[in-house]
Amino acid sequence: MKILISTLAAASMSAAVAAWTAPSPSYEYVVRIDKNFNPDRIEVKIGDTVIWKNFDSGDHTVTAELRPASPQEGGFDSGVILSGLSYEKVFSRIGTYKYYCKLHPEEMGTVIVTR
Repeated sequence: MKILISTLAAASMSAAVAAWTAPSPSYEYVVRIDKNFNPDRIEVKIGDTVIWKNFDSGDHTVTAELRPASPQEGGFDSGVILSGLSYEKVFSRIGTYKYYCKLHPEEMGTVIVTR
């Protein structure tokens, strides 16, 4: 009887730990590029992916603003995104990431990453 109770307790405890430590689901968010970034501000959680899709007939970039006072996650730069193509990034650190298009500096956006 003691062995059965010990076995059940251990199994129950293992299941509880597995459920408690299971990673939270990650999601994909799409930012449309068509003369600007839409939406130009997006809030995501750690582990989520942001996908920038170029629906414009012209080329664009997605380039992080780097500021010495506020270093971001290693920065990021998509390079040129041709019409019809996309760029994606998984965010793994909390922070506010401002970005712009190198080819059209007036086009700006922000990704806010939370827990």
